[in-house]
Amino acid sequence: MNTPYSSFVLNEKVKGIDDLTQKIVESKIINEIFTKDKTHAQLVQRSESVLRLLMAKEALTTGDRDLVWGASEINDGDLMVELYKVLIGAAPDMRTEDRHFFLKKIT
Repeated sequence: MNTPYSSFVLNEKVKGIDDLTQKIVESKIINEIFTKDKTHAQLVQRSESVLRLLMAKEALTTGDRDLVWGASEINDGDLMVELYKVLIGAAPDMRTEDRHFFLKKIT
């Protein structure tokens, strides 16, 4: 049953998600997670939720995708394995552009 209260709660949750997405973009958290001189396997392992949110809200830019992929090239493959796991987990929220970008890199 859809009541005015439930619509209000839903609208507030959506607004909260939009606000969170904006803060993530503005604070450049993707740079903090995936920049070559800052990242490590544990950061990449824990990045799936952030990537999923940005993908779902269509806020992951081409530059962000390049930065994410660049993390896979940092060391002898340890980060690549972790990044593949994160991308597999984020796949349901990927837009077509995201899928094409990462599939071209993988193949």
